[in-house]
Amino acid sequence: MQLNELKVTEALVKYPERIYNAFSAHLEQEILNYMYHYKVHKNDYEPEHDNIKGIVAKIANKKGVTIEQNWTKGKSNKFEIDIRPDDFPERYTPRTEKEDGYAKLQIVYKASYVEEAEGTHELGIRNNKWLHIIRILIGDIMEDILIQDTPKDQFREMYSTLQRVNSTLRHELMHLTQDHALKKTTSKKLDQKTGEWETDDRALTGQTDRLPGYQDDDSNEEIHNLSPVEFDPMIESETARFRYTFYDRTEPVMPQIKEYIRNSSFFKLLRGMRQTKPGEWKTSGTVDPRYQTAIKKFTKRVNEIT
Repeated sequence: MQLNELKVTEALVKYPERIYNAFSAHLEQEILNYMYHYKVHKNDYEPEHDNIKGIVAKIANKKGVTIEQNWTKGKSNKFEIDIRPDDFPERYTPRTEKEDGYAKLQIVYKASYVEEAEGTHELGIRNNKWLHIIRILIGDIMEDILIQDTPKDQFREMYSTLQRVNSTLRHELMHLTQDHALKKTTSKKLDQKTGEWETDDRALTGQTDRLPGYQDDDSNEEIHNLSPVEFDPMIESETARFRYTFYDRTEPVMPQIKEYIRNSSFFKLLRGMRQTKPGEWKTSGTVDPRYQTAIKKFTKRVNEIT
């Protein structure tokens, strides 16, 4: 596999940037307040933990975030914004078929949760308009910050945490796009000569389909992550995982991309591998036809953010 020879032209599904910017600003405001007010258990206290409040305050100041002295988890954990027709690319659907609606962000804190951040997207109706609820579950985001020994490492871990949570938000907003703009029609583009809308195969390839059992409580990784609806959002998440937990900026990027693809669970599933037990994978199926497309999209997105 020669990644440097691939023509990287595939584009990920577009998330609504205006909504992302609004949600991201509120999410970062809440997380920084959470970090600032986090109480270290007396049995876990170390002298270096005294740096944390000051570092959080500096990050907040750079981002224009106000640290609230009387902040509580439930005070501002919900945020809502309207959805406009022009939040989505014109090629996804003609203007006459676009609809407005509502998008609601809900932040749920559960410090004992193992994962740092997890998200869900739910679709409902309010006042005869679509209501999209994005829930971001904030788990044990302080664990990796508390084990850092120096202010520099603590700052780096705080910054990476914000970026990873933002990636979770982008993942869920991609689902919003899929349900709001791509579900009712194929992706289209306007032929300037004829004035007719034509299918744009490059922009959309069945991204609202789900494998049987996708929404079951016991749905496994294969059913969930290989569903077409998860294809682009998973690549967005994989890119953030590469950038903020794997990437070494002092080393060439392409060899690192190759190594990441070889070891990523998502790419292993696409290669037809299945996990027989923790840490052990075996080839048990054929290579998914989307495998090369996934490599192209992943590589392009990595190059955009590194």
